[in-house]
Amino acid sequence: MANKMNKGKRMATGAAIFVALAAMAVAIRAITKKIRPYITYGPMHERDRIRYDCLNQKFWQSDFLCKNMLRFERAAFFQFVCHN
Repeated sequence: MANKMNKGKRMATGAAIFVALAAMAVAIRAITKKIRPYITYGPMHERDRIRYDCLNQKFWQSDFLCKNMLRFERAAFFQFVCHN
């Protein structure tokens, strides 16, 4: 009988410790979220437009710029893009 009482007491103590640690984890997470700023991004369509403009400038401006910036000749780059 005494063994069952000890087992129940240990289980209750373990549950209390678990609840206390879970509460501490929630509190710590809330504090770190307040301290750490959120990463925000601009609208997707605006970023896509800028990316396409940059790629078009590198691709269509001159053969020299295309080869130096993309490390491809125009024909090889166009073939790579079409097959992927």
